[in-house]
Amino acid sequence: MIHGIATLAWLVVSQTGASQDPLAERIDARVSEISSKLQTDYESTLKMRPDRSQFANAFQIATAHYRVRCNDTYSVARTIADVLEKMRVQFQRLLDAQPSRSDLMNVFVFRTIEEYNQFGTTNGAQHSSNYGSFYSTQNAERPVATYVAPSSDSPDYTKILATHAAFHQYLAATSPTTLPAWLDEGLASYFEMYMRLDPWTAYVPSLGERWQKGLPVPLPKLMRDGVESYTENHYLEIGAFIYYLRHLRPDTSAVFDDFVRKVVRGDAVADSPVQKAVSGDLDATEKEFIAALRATKR
Repeated sequence: MIHGIATLAWLVVSQTGASQDPLAERIDARVSEISSKLQTDYESTLKMRPDRSQFANAFQIATAHYRVRCNDTYSVARTIADVLEKMRVQFQRLLDAQPSRSDLMNVFVFRTIEEYNQFGTTNGAQHSSNYGSFYSTQNAERPVATYVAPSSDSPDYTKILATHAAFHQYLAATSPTTLPAWLDEGLASYFEMYMRLDPWTAYVPSLGERWQKGLPVPLPKLMRDGVESYTENHYLEIGAFIYYLRHLRPDTSAVFDDFVRKVVRGDAVADSPVQKAVSGDLDATEKEFIAALRATKR
């Protein structure tokens, strides 16, 4: 705008044939006055506009069930809010339960991993810079916390991270029961993988091929380890194992959801085929698990 006015003035001056022409001088003075005012107004607007890169002034999106704050872009906040609304339907379908309170669930999406780590240092016993998201029970707003993944990562990565922690948040809001780590982290990892295009159908066989000589974390150890011991391999394997129990294994797929609901309610599950599958001969179960993944159609 300012450059346009200056160009117009130059054209007028050049067309009059002399910079001393009275009309040209008056136009030039008026243009300078307008340009100065525009520049002052522009600078004032910038000062009044909140700095969205500061989390206190973050973009905020409120949907039916979530309040998402993000100090990166409005688009990221909108995307995460929409994704979590869709995933909430899946959480509810599995658990057959809704949160006891109607408050909006909070989600904090930080612009950088450094800001995410800073928040996690004071607000998250569950925080892990290694993983990239957590559900904060220490913060008064009890938010999901994650960060905007670098462009070098998959564009779905932030959605995946948010989904994982959002399942923990939803579960905590529906039940006081503490699930065993394999089931708690397994379900969260299972749902985060749900974000992939054409969920699982192409991805599962590739895992079977990768693991045909055995799991990096053997199944007996995977079922035994607490979350404090989890590595990337733990999360990947346990999410796939939940997929196997829920969709591929003949004696557990039809009863898996009921098993989860009973565990969440604190009911007895000793006679469940799922419980028997995860507490029997796990070395044999691991071989069956890998074979089932490899046999899944691409």
